[in-house]
Amino acid sequence: ACRMFHLLDRLAQLARKQLQTRNTIVGALVYPSLLVFVAVGVLCLMLTVVLPRFGDLFLTLDLPLPPTTKFLMFLSGILIGYWWAILLTIAVIGFGAHTWLKTEQGKQAVFTAMLRLPMLGKVTRSFATARIARLLGVLMDSHLPLLDVLDLIAAGTVNVHYNKLLDDAREAVTRGEPISTAFADSDLITPSVSEAMRSGEASGKVAPSLLMMSDMLDEENEVLIKSLTGVLEPLILLGLGVLVGFM
Repeated sequence: ACRMFHLLDRLAQLARKQLQTRNTIVGALVYPSLLVFVAVGVLCLMLTVVLPRFGDLFLTLDLPLPPTTKFLMFLSGILIGYWWAILLTIAVIGFGAHTWLKTEQGKQAVFTAMLRLPMLGKVTRSFATARIARLLGVLMDSHLPLLDVLDLIAAGTVNVHYNKLLDDAREAVTRGEPISTAFADSDLITPSVSEAMRSGEASGKVAPSLLMMSDMLDEENEVLIKSLTGVLEPLILLGLGVLVGFM
């Protein structure tokens, strides 16, 4: 009973930490999302309200217009004349994307893109590695059978690529191979975690090694989030500046 209580307490701490990390990411994206929303709103307002009022003025001047002005007038005409078709198209695309993302093919495509995109791939790998390392450390420290530990982690993992990795690890353990073998051969796991796992297997202290590595990865991930959000805001402001200059 004491061991079960200890395990549940560790899992509760893990859940709180994951929730805190998620809230940190969401909070960091609020300001950039607000900037994008305001930019799109101002752009639509300019094209549908402000620019058409200058259209009659441009006609009375009877002067050749710059290509950028013609392009903006063309966009303004499309938005005013076919706004209903644009909204309908967006709704159809959104519904189709939502339906497709529920399929196995859609999920695999999304998770593959998350891993291959330059910056997002690094973040995805880092967070997934930290989560798997911590779960392995907590569950193995509670003296659960390794195969059951892998099954439990796989059941709570939504990324199909990491599910495949956990299945490979389970097959390796079933064949009598160390779990570090499957993790070392994959680029989904940070090499430092594989090395810590191999060292832990040699010393008989896999769980403490994994927990220590997960703590280090969590600290690195917090710094990574702050760095990415710090770079994202200036990029959005730069984009807004370019948009304003173009208008």
